[in-house]
Amino acid sequence: MEQSVGRLSGGKASACVCVRVDAPLRERVRNIAERKRRSANSIMKEAIEKFVDAEERRAAFQREVLESMRDYEETGLHLTLDEIKAWMDECSATGKIVDMPVCHV
Repeated sequence: MEQSVGRLSGGKASACVCVRVDAPLRERVRNIAERKRRSANSIMKEAIEKFVDAEERRAAFQREVLESMRDYEETGLHLTLDEIKAWMDECSATGKIVDMPVCHV
């Protein structure tokens, strides 16, 4: 259940969200908060932000994969694993990102 509280957090309105956790997890969070000299709330907020960021990146990656597969199925253009490895080796050897090989059928 979410409840508005009218406070500002980093210039943004914040809301209070209740999350049920078991006693061992609550204690672990409390221990981390004490060790870092931060509030348990700030530790949990940071954890949620990191989780949401990771999930958004994962979803974006999945969309890119599906788009790449559709593009391959429509055009047949691709690079082989050996071509990619050779390109990566060249980038590593020169210390620069060199142009990728051209995709082919």
